[in-house]
Amino acid sequence: MKDSQDQLMHALLSEDARLPLHTPDQDLLDSISNQLNYAVPRSQKRYWKKTLMISSLAACAAVLFFGLGLGLFVGATFNADPTETIVSYSISTEAETSNLMTSVPTEQISIPAKSFSPQDFGDFADFGAPDSFSGIEELSRAEPMVELSTAESMLQPERFNVRYEATVDNIFRSPLLAPLSTFSIDTDRASYTNLRNNINRGIEVLPDSIRVEELVNAFDYSYAPPVSEHPFAVHTEVASCPWHPDHQLVKIGLKGHVIDHHERPASNLVLLADVSGSMSAPDKLGYLKASFLKLVDHLDERDTLSIVTYAGSEGVALPPTRVTPDNKETIIQAITTLAASGGTNGSAGINLAYQLAKEHYITDGVNRVVLATDGDFNVGASSNSDLVKIVKKRAQQGTYLTVLGFGYDNLNDSMLEQITNDGNGQYFFIDSQEEGHRVFGKELSSTLITIAKDVKIQVEFNPALVSEYRLIGYANRMLRDEDFNNDRIDAGEIGAGHTVTALYEVIPGPATPAVDTLKYSPSSPAPELPVTDELMTVKLRYKQPTSTQSTLMETVIPKSDRSFDDASSDFRFASAVALYGMILRESEFTNNASLELVKQIATSALNDSEQREEFLDLVHRTPRPE
Repeated sequence: MKDSQDQLMHALLSEDARLPLHTPDQDLLDSISNQLNYAVPRSQKRYWKKTLMISSLAACAAVLFFGLGLGLFVGATFNADPTETIVSYSISTEAETSNLMTSVPTEQISIPAKSFSPQDFGDFADFGAPDSFSGIEELSRAEPMVELSTAESMLQPERFNVRYEATVDNIFRSPLLAPLSTFSIDTDRASYTNLRNNINRGIEVLPDSIRVEELVNAFDYSYAPPVSEHPFAVHTEVASCPWHPDHQLVKIGLKGHVIDHHERPASNLVLLADVSGSMSAPDKLGYLKASFLKLVDHLDERDTLSIVTYAGSEGVALPPTRVTPDNKETIIQAITTLAASGGTNGSAGINLAYQLAKEHYITDGVNRVVLATDGDFNVGASSNSDLVKIVKKRAQQGTYLTVLGFGYDNLNDSMLEQITNDGNGQYFFIDSQEEGHRVFGKELSSTLITIAKDVKIQVEFNPALVSEYRLIGYANRMLRDEDFNNDRIDAGEIGAGHTVTALYEVIPGPATPAVDTLKYSPSSPAPELPVTDELMTVKLRYKQPTSTQSTLMETVIPKSDRSFDDASSDFRFASAVALYGMILRESEFTNNASLELVKQIATSALNDSEQREEFLDLVHRTPRPE
């Protein structure tokens, strides 16, 4: 095979076309499970020439479909830099060239040099990665490679096939025309970790990938836990808006009841692992295994664990097993031997996982399916609506859903977020082993234990003090006003000890009619505005985890003239994160604020928090908008 590859490479390099050989970090990861062709340090100036044409014609036996694919990759010459390293790799695409049938490189784009180090690949050793990887040491010392050519840049979004839901930011509304603002809470943080992953890898941040509320809720805030009979406490704060000093910001924060690890209820968990071919990369299947192993570390005799896998077909990798010391070795073996191959029959796997969860249902316990995938559901019921129906029905029966998203080259973020919205669960994007440890280690209780479900917020604004208002984020969580009192409407969940934060930007009032007084309408006279110091009233509805009837809470927020500098550090930091998200979304509501303002605000509210320091570092490394 080595001789055949040498002959093929000689033939390719003799062609007239020239193509720079460099690879994206995801494809570098994919190459670990394939054969590395060569890794050549560029110690002197060189020109590489290469051309490749692959054409294939296929028709299915039932003559239902046929396709013709023709690919032509022609690049341009570039000068080598002594500090750069070229890595060429095989992705097992068969092509017939000079009567040779072999694997040839078909994708080459640049790697951000700081994306990986030898230690990064050492972390994957337990998950089936090779003991050594030629060229990685040189790569870790390399400077960033040349930028993509214009043609390659144009194809960048399609190259990684990432699917995000397009959302439209909430606009300013007058309380005379829309006195109520109603939405479902959101405790996901996948958008933030996906953003962090993209910036760390040097991948373009697409505006639709940013859900501002998920960025804000990715961080811990020092809200006090509840002291009443309610499962969570409500905290509010008002101060001037940092990016528009004539406006005000209103923060609504919730803090869930904290449950000690030793007091948590027994759990019936079904781990649903996507082991399709698209999950083969170490930052997918490798992180999946690391996350599951961390979860096992925190389970005990009270808990039952099952593992279902799906690819071309579904199967049970671990039957329902009590997590006793004697069984842990069997459980760990089942996790570490997971291997990726085949298509992705996601819906079949989900049905089997829910079936196992139902058979071993624990009354008054935690019953949850944990789906780990990149969202590449390409066989079976693959539409968002089909999968939503599956998980929504099961949630109503008491089995909730947690989703772990992996990778960036085939991520179906839109689907994963939607099915958790309707599955009484949370959506996490796992971009590192540390994030998996956070989800299933430090925050295990909030990840698994739901203390309140179908949590809705409805805010009524006082038009005497509020001219206009705008909810920041939650664009795909908005509800109709009448949905607030309708207990059949699904909404968000709060986990044990979890915090939730929402921000409103308010233009001080009084509100003025949007149209002239109507001549013939009986309601034409302008309403008489109430004389009160109440800025707004916040109402919340929630259900106990096993209840079908909601409970109402109500909080009044008085007007305030507090300056932004006098606001709490939690308020200021949440404001910095919200502004950052708005800038990345290219929002029209930033008032031309810059990343420099984000840095200033975040720096003033670090509070010796590693989480917040990480955020500030991320802002420093964010490319400036053009």
